[in-house]
Amino acid sequence: MAKHEIWIDALKGMAILLVVIGHNTPPSSYPILNTIIYSFHMPLFFILSGFIFSQKPTIIYLKKSSKRLLIPLFTFCIVLAIPELAAWLIVDRVSDFDGLYKFLDRIISGITWSTSGWYTITWFITVLWMATNLFNYILCKNISGLHIISIFIIGYILSLIPNPLPFRINIVPMAIVYIWIGFILRQHISRLKVVKSTHYVIGGVIALIIISLIGENARVDMKFAYYGIPIISLILSVAMSLFLGVIAIAISKKIILTKVFCILGEASMIIMYLHIPMQKIPMYFSSLRPFLIYSCLFGLLIPLSFYIICSRYYILKKSIHR
Repeated sequence: MAKHEIWIDALKGMAILLVVIGHNTPPSSYPILNTIIYSFHMPLFFILSGFIFSQKPTIIYLKKSSKRLLIPLFTFCIVLAIPELAAWLIVDRVSDFDGLYKFLDRIISGITWSTSGWYTITWFITVLWMATNLFNYILCKNISGLHIISIFIIGYILSLIPNPLPFRINIVPMAIVYIWIGFILRQHISRLKVVKSTHYVIGGVIALIIISLIGENARVDMKFAYYGIPIISLILSVAMSLFLGVIAIAISKKIILTKVFCILGEASMIIMYLHIPMQKIPMYFSSLRPFLIYSCLFGLLIPLSFYIICSRYYILKKSIHR
């Protein structure tokens, strides 16, 4: 694997680790940690998507992105629905069509609106699919940076809508902005060269201090179209992403750490899908304390084990490496 791919996989691994921790650190119990994580962890995924983005003809990109994102999305939704359906049929003994209709409606609503529960993370996949396809179309039409600024403004206007739109369409403009930032970084910063790392470290430390000072206002909760303080939160999220990028490059020189974070990065999509239901397992065992540590372990290790098992079989391997 090329060196730049190694640190990118390590960075993806660090990002998915932050997602799992973020979902287990409520603001009421871990205010500073939660605020820091939510100031940049989801923007980082979109920035990474832009950083590794490869422009293609519109139809070709549409087909490839659908295979890479939508097919696994529907597959995992079916996988997650099986135990729920079993519980309904066995425990609740639902056998009538009305009960089945309510069950299907709950799943479809979960995917469409990304409501709380096992399907809460599906918004990221649908938004990423829409945003990357629109960004590819923008590049094909040679639309300038001024249009991106217009998209940025539209993103903030849409954030004022009190209720989310289906598949979180209202988030797409801001996702495009972050993808564009990652794309621009790839053009101007070759592998985030270590000789310039001091600048990014200083920027990251300053960003951390500012985030700690302004607190909740620094949060960028993209699922709910909350982008913090206009411009400032955007800059802070980019600064923190660059800071983590430098850390990923430093880690890539350590063999053991590299392997750990790279495998997390390779399995990031499966962890994204499965960590929510898996991290709830400790709730059923009162002896597992503290809850945060065990929830993170279950949310990481079970999906990671699933990834490793699937990687051994050719047909499953093709689906998880999309």
